[in-house]
Amino acid sequence: MMVLAACAGCRASGMSMVPAPDRPLPPGEPVDAVTLTVNLPRSSDCEEAFDLALYQNRAVHLIEWDADAGRCTNRKVRIVYLHRQIARDDLIAEVRRRTSTVAVVSNR
Repeated sequence: MMVLAACAGCRASGMSMVPAPDRPLPPGEPVDAVTLTVNLPRSSDCEEAFDLALYQNRAVHLIEWDADAGRCTNRKVRIVYLHRQIARDDLIAEVRRRTSTVAVVSNR
């Protein structure tokens, strides 16, 4: 029973456990957001794979997708992040490593 309680809020990812993306925002923590247009690597779960990979960075607070679920190309994504923990350019570089193309739409 103690093992289950200790893993509450965790998600299996390969051999390691990573925090679930729906963790609460630390009190008073300032956030920022960036909206991007991305082309994801084609797969049946391209959006989910991107989410899981990016949420491993604790500075990523929320990922919001456009209404085109199921498509991997020309997708708009809004990423809310803790800007004291990651710079905007570093976040975009991390997104770039997980996509084939990235274009900034807005900084909010």
